Amino acid sequence: MRQLSLQVLACSALVSAAVAQTYHISPVQSATTEGSSNNIFPWASGARRYQQIHSDMPTTPMRIVSIGFRHNATTSASTGTRTIDMEMSMGRGVSYDQARLTFDANYVGASKMTVIARKTINMMGGATVSPGPCPFDPNLDVKLDAPYLHLPTDSLLWDVTIYSNTVSGTFQAMDADASSVTSVTSTTFGTGCTATGRTSAMSLALAGADNGGVVGLLFTVANAPSTAPVIMIIGTTQIDVPIPGLCSNLYTDLLLLIPFGASSATGALAEALVAPNPGAGSLSAQALSIDVGQTGLPFVVSNRRTATIPAANTTKVLKVTRLTNTDGNSAATKATLFTTSSIGYGLPTRFTY
Repeated sequence: MRQLSLQVLACSALVSAAVAQTYHISPVQSATTEGSSNNIFPWASGARRYQQIHSDMPTTPMRIVSIGFRHNATTSASTGTRTIDMEMSMGRGVSYDQARLTFDANYVGASKMTVIARKTINMMGGATVSPGPCPFDPNLDVKLDAPYLHLPTDSLLWDVTIYSNTVSGTFQAMDADASSVTSVTSTTFGTGCTATGRTSAMSLALAGADNGGVVGLLFTVANAPSTAPVIMIIGTTQIDVPIPGLCSNLYTDLLLLIPFGASSATGALAEALVAPNPGAGSLSAQALSIDVGQTGLPFVVSNRRTATIPAANTTKVLKVTRLTNTDGNSAATKATLFTTSSIGYGLPTRFTY
């Protein structure tokens, strides 16, 4: 009888160990603190692709079985239900401060793994309190089809594709948190040339910010040749030099030449550079594209943009980045960079393992 009791106790202990759950919340600063922001992406909005990179995960392996979220602090009820047609992948990710706009470029190697095959899930409104933070609610958990083993050698990336998202009742936004932000200012100089088939000169816009010591710069090109390679000329010295055969002057020194991919059929392109802040200073940029219809050299160039980079603001550093598109396209391959709410920004996420 005594031997049987010991066996029962041993089995109970094994079962308890098997069902015991451990949690990790990222960003870690948000574990018990209300975030400084809130967001409807991705769980309270329409079709899109959404990705978060977490670079503050535990230093031990994790067998993740679900991820969870919490509502933004509010006194308003969140009693509705979201019906979401979605699928999810996870994988090893680049560091949050090296993110790219192309979603799949943020996976390390061939680590992308489907953890939820396409299905419809229901996410129900849960408890909301003010002031926050609201609790992580089981109604907001997303359970994986099978556990995902995360090793501490890289960041953890989760990536959701939402095909449709409908709501019944009232469903509050999710809590979100952000690093300290200092905006980048930029000025323009000169006039680009007009590409073949365009009626206006090729132009370059530049916006950005320091996000907790990480600079994110968004370069936006318009009126480039259709589906043509675009190269960004980046330097530290502002010049205004005519080049024989070039349709307009060269406005910056040739410190770096960075291929940015091909323009769209309408001559548009947006690309980002993300890197740890090297310190206060300035950089100058000018876009160049191949244009065989030009007289002289077969290139077209834009105006110059000069960006003033502020000193790193490390008052609050969250090692998380979120990326999403905004065109309602679930098949999107590239994200839009929000200069003050992509790098060092994300939904506080609870990983159950």
